Amino acid sequence: MLIPLQMIYNKSDIRNFFRIKRKNISPQQYIQANGKILILFKYFFKKYAEIHCIHTYITALQYKEVDTWPIIYWLQQEKKNIAVPKIACQHTLNHYYYYKDTLLVKNKWNILEPLSSNKVSIKKIDLVILPLLAYDSQGYRVGYGKGYYDRFLKKCSLNTLKVGLSFFSPVSYISDRHVHDVAMNFCITPEKIYTF
Repeated sequence: MLIPLQMIYNKSDIRNFFRIKRKNISPQQYIQANGKILILFKYFFKKYAEIHCIHTYITALQYKEVDTWPIIYWLQQEKKNIAVPKIACQHTLNHYYYYKDTLLVKNKWNILEPLSSNKVSIKKIDLVILPLLAYDSQGYRVGYGKGYYDRFLKKCSLNTLKVGLSFFSPVSYISDRHVHDVAMNFCITPEKIYTF
């Protein structure tokens, strides 16, 4: 069910609303919702067996983001290449392969990043799993406001799939979308997969 446009309309209001909404998810609800998202991700991924390199964020549990670790472990079992981000200067991301023995350290935002020199070329990335606070019915996401992922997505191949993960259904419309915002192709929730 879409959240009415008159209730939430700009990125600032959306961020405030969904930060509170996500914070109020109980531990049991969090576990159950992540389990459902994993099931739907596996179903979704069967259609894209030719995909070899998947880029994913590493979950910041303190923000109750959708947990990507079960997805990462499953993709490793499927013999897929995993890439994860590391924040660089000037609001950009670098990208590194993630292996079972890759060391991770917390950055100044308390988010895990790889200690690795095995860099990934953006052009090799077939699918990007995107963090988000919310998104609208056209597939535009609301992140944390720094623009890291939009700048990254602009550099990806036109064929790179952009897949969001969310506990919630979309808002109807984001009124202050920016010309540089990049829409997703899909968003996977506990209840359904949205296509844009």
